[in-house]
Amino acid sequence: MKTFNDLTLKQYREYMLLEDKSNSVEVVKILIDNWRNKSNDEIQVEFNHIINTELTNLLFCVIEIDGKLYGFNKKKLSFGEFVDLQNLMDGNNFWNVVEKILQIYFRPIKKISRLHKLYYKLGMWMYNKSLTTNNEKKRKRYLNSASQIITTLKYELEEYNPDESAHTDAILNMKMGTLYGATLFFWTLMLNFSTTTLNSLQEEMKEHKTKVQE
Repeated sequence: MKTFNDLTLKQYREYMLLEDKSNSVEVVKILIDNWRNKSNDEIQVEFNHIINTELTNLLFCVIEIDGKLYGFNKKKLSFGEFVDLQNLMDGNNFWNVVEKILQIYFRPIKKISRLHKLYYKLGMWMYNKSLTTNNEKKRKRYLNSASQIITTLKYELEEYNPDESAHTDAILNMKMGTLYGATLFFWTLMLNFSTTTLNSLQEEMKEHKTKVQE
C-alpha cells in the first residue's frame, strides 16, 4: 500500500497544481495507482493511509534515484546559479518550477568514497527502521542517527547544467519520503527570498565584476 513517502515529486506537484483539490476523482487519479481496478472502499483505505503517513523534516543530503546518487549542493551558489534561482522564483508558482529549483541544489554525484557510500547505506537503513518501529524513543534515535550520518557525507557533484533534461526527469522521480525535508527547506527559502535577493544579488554582481576586471 502506498504512503506519502512513496509518492513521487511529479505526482505531488500535479496534486499541488490542481485548481480544485476538492475534486476527489482528480485527486485519486494522481495519488493512487491503478485506481480503476480498486473498489471505493479500497480507494478510501489507501487514500487515508497516504494522508495519515507520519512525516519527517530530515533533509537528505544524498538521494538515490534509479540506482544513481544525487547530492545536495552545500557550497555557496555560483553567480549563474543565483541568477537562475532568482529568475525561477520571480513571479512563478513554486510548484510549476520546483524541479528546476531543485536541480540547482541537487546534482549527480561524480565522486564519493567507498566508505561514505557505506555510511549512506547505513544512514538509510536507520531511516527506514525509524519508519517501521512503533517505539517512539527508538524512532527518534534512529532518525537522529540517520540525520547525523547523512548530513555529514562528503562527495563531489557534477557541474550545474540547467539544460540537462535527464537530471530534471530524475528529480521528478524523487520520492517524497526523502524529499519532504528539502521541500520544507525550499518553502523557507522562498519566504525569505524577497527580503534578501537585492542585497545578495548586488554582492554577487560586485564579486563577478571584480573577477572579470582581474
